[in-house]
Amino acid sequence: VGYAPQSDGTLTDFTAGDTASLISAAHSNGVNVLASVADALGGDFNGAVTNHLSTFVTNIMSIVTTNGYDGVEIDWEASWDVTKSTSLISSLRTALGSKLLVVDASILQYASWNGTNTASLDRLNIMTYDFAYTGDPYSWFGSAIYGPTPIAVWSLDLTRTRFMESG
Repeated sequence: VGYAPQSDGTLTDFTAGDTASLISAAHSNGVNVLASVADALGGDFNGAVTNHLSTFVTNIMSIVTTNGYDGVEIDWEASWDVTKSTSLISSLRTALGSKLLVVDASILQYASWNGTNTASLDRLNIMTYDFAYTGDPYSWFGSAIYGPTPIAVWSLDLTRTRFMESG
């Protein structure tokens, strides 16, 4: 289930199939369903947050309310900005009330996710894949648990350590 943010504060719906049946089935089994707002689908968080934050949040809440979602998951990967994401998180937390707010963070964002920006979240998911990049001067695993040294190359353990040290 996914929605792409647009620079004018609207969202493009990329959900497929019968969302109502999915949500109903999940709820009958005690499972929460979140509306995923992701720029990986070709969206523009920066434009939506910079120019139309209140419209953007209102449109997200309309999707949540109309469809019966239990909250929102934000997957902002391209051109991520800590100040803009903090504004979005703060506005969404207020609008969502007790509904869930989850954010997916890139491993390279570890220094920006401290207690200040995470206090409004119900969960921070850390994306721990693609540790090996084509431009690296060495071969490496896509999702290594440990690196050859604690600071040599990205691994799940190094990622956990850096996020924990950042608060």
